[in-house]
Amino acid sequence: MRKPRSDKDWKRVYHSIERVYFVSVALGCCVPDCRDLHGCEGHHIIGGGMGRKSEYVNIIPLCLRHHRQIHGLGKQTFAERHRFDLERAAKRTQGQWEEHGEVYVSQAKDDGRFEEWLNR
Repeated sequence: MRKPRSDKDWKRVYHSIERVYFVSVALGCCVPDCRDLHGCEGHHIIGGGMGRKSEYVNIIPLCLRHHRQIHGLGKQTFAERHRFDLERAAKRTQGQWEEHGEVYVSQAKDDGRFEEWLNR
């Protein structure tokens, strides 16, 4: 993940390294019927204008295969092909972060998983 130009911009785009970890590790790919539950990447479903990424609330977890596919197909074709609503998926992702993120990340920090992920 390339860090945006300023810490303020990084926080706007990703929120925190803890949230990046949660989306990448805890949630699994949000595409219906995808069986890839690990190794996801956060994908911004909308742009932030002038080549910038949008806010962190517009992120969905996608496995590597689906992340490449959405960039290749475009978001509308991708959503139609997989029959799901990207905006709803982003809201669900944010809700899961708000409900479970702090506890999940705290446990991962306690048992070393978070540090291991940071150092890979």
